[in-house]
Amino acid sequence: KPLVDENYSLVRYQIQAIEAWGTTLIVSIKATTTVTFTEGDMDSDTVMDCKLMTATGTEIVTLTDVDETQMAGGWFELDLFCIDGKIYRIADDGSVAHAFDWSDLRGEPDIETKVGDFYFGEGYGDSIAVYDASLNLVATYAAPSYADGSNFYLLSNGNVLIQYTVAQDIMAEDYDYIEGMTKYNLYSFLLNAEKGKVKELNLDYVVLDSICKEPGDDEWYFGEKVENLAWVAYIEDERIDESAYAVKMVVLGNDGKIDGVVDELIPDMACEIPELVATNRWIVSNKAGQAFLLNEKGDVLGEVSNVNWSDMTPDFFLLNGKIYDWDLNVKLDLAEQKCEDYKLLDHGVLFYTEDEETKIYANGEVKTIIDKTTAEAGNHEVEFLDNCDALFVVIDTATEGTVKVNVYNSVGALLTTVENVAFTPYSIEMVADNSNALLISGINTEGDTVYYRVA
Repeated sequence: KPLVDENYSLVRYQIQAIEAWGTTLIVSIKATTTVTFTEGDMDSDTVMDCKLMTATGTEIVTLTDVDETQMAGGWFELDLFCIDGKIYRIADDGSVAHAFDWSDLRGEPDIETKVGDFYFGEGYGDSIAVYDASLNLVATYAAPSYADGSNFYLLSNGNVLIQYTVAQDIMAEDYDYIEGMTKYNLYSFLLNAEKGKVKELNLDYVVLDSICKEPGDDEWYFGEKVENLAWVAYIEDERIDESAYAVKMVVLGNDGKIDGVVDELIPDMACEIPELVATNRWIVSNKAGQAFLLNEKGDVLGEVSNVNWSDMTPDFFLLNGKIYDWDLNVKLDLAEQKCEDYKLLDHGVLFYTEDEETKIYANGEVKTIIDKTTAEAGNHEVEFLDNCDALFVVIDTATEGTVKVNVYNSVGALLTTVENVAFTPYSIEMVADNSNALLISGINTEGDTVYYRVA
């Protein structure tokens, strides 16, 4: 504790995880505040050393002796982030590299979505703005003010399919379809992102929604050749029918035109995309609400209507106390294990038995975490971290006067043992999770926060 009029410095550390674009980045800030006294007047100055790294500890950029003004100019949008006038881009594989420089005069970009090499944001009013990979504006489009709303559908190469309608007089003879007591004309356009030009299309269907395949998307059921899907209502007999039985799921080309209708994977298939639940396993529903499990060949393995999404993992699912694999075989009956309660983790099931044992099922086998003898001693306790199913901890107080925390992953493998820990239920917290790398923090007996990287 400094005496009056004695100069001193205070050093503080801050660790922050940034979740973005399917990866995790770690910001480490060291702030040094120097307090000086001159003829009774106190003055203070704070400088910061900032390090940005991946969750595995790979350094991306380090800034030294920066002040709060320099830090305030940073921003993070989609796969881009700006630090000290430089833009870095997160690649689809999670790697990070410098992309281009950025002037503070430009401010933070107003972008909301990225498709391919293009970024998209809102312009003035009901409009869309398209930017290239360096955030240069390449095109804008705005529907006329008299339009009854406009819709923009992004295609996989960055093109945009645009549709809007204009209400006509009830006595009009030139119209495309009638809805209720109103006649409408449908207008369709294609915005070419690469050329920055717009051309009109003549379409006989209204697009209700669309989705495009993202690079590296392993959840996409329809293969590499299908890049865009759309849900459309055809104009037939001057009407459009948006009911579940009339709407079609179609393959949409990057020219905005239909390349084909998606075949039904099951009879009376609902107009929806199959949901990936495990490797080469998808769930698809019919129009009656029944759910079925498909393999990579499109074969129906069985009905799974009674399985809750919250009871599924990529390795198995739970139903009525039984663990099933994704070939619909029972792998373990928890009742036979005398299970009283359980916790579903990312890749395992941690459960407690009538004998007070703690066990885990993962990778097709059962492993004991806390045996009966240890449980009866009462000096080992399982704790879970807030909003984290990737790991759990066992607090060990077997040795008097010491606290150890054993950190396990979701398949029951011991990752690390943290010693000299303050004895509170939330002494260990997860800071970041990225693939197999975890960053956790712990409070030691001196009250200091210590960070650990485990894998």
